[in-house]
Amino acid sequence: MRFKRAIATGATAAAVGVGMLATAGPAHASASKCNGGSVFTACVSVKGSGLTVREVTAFGDCSRYPGCTPNPRAVVATKFRLEIKEPGRPLYKKTSPVRNYKSKQVGIKITPNRNYRDNTKVCVTSWRNTGKVGTACVTVRR
Repeated sequence: MRFKRAIATGATAAAVGVGMLATAGPAHASASKCNGGSVFTACVSVKGSGLTVREVTAFGDCSRYPGCTPNPRAVVATKFRLEIKEPGRPLYKKTSPVRNYKSKQVGIKITPNRNYRDNTKVCVTSWRNTGKVGTACVTVRR
């Protein structure tokens, strides 16, 4: 009786394990993150699936702060640097000129449409005339 129960328990555990493997979805490269100062943040958005990155956007966002979004004339003089680094080596770096950006206005947008190695970092740093605002990073993972 114990032997039959042990076989049944083992078979159930194996079936659950196979079911978990079969239902595990693919990892996605799509993510976004913002980080920064008291009025304006540095933001990065990555779109893709698995290790494939289709689009990367560097932008600033001040919409979290009172007075920014309701005021259509509110602008922030900012520049952005976008960097993509695979483990052990930099791959891409671009810096935008200083411009007056409105809330959530794009600073840099690229469409690499390529695969990156696991743990590749995509980072955006922004500066205002008062200095560095912040750096936001997304890690591309399997």
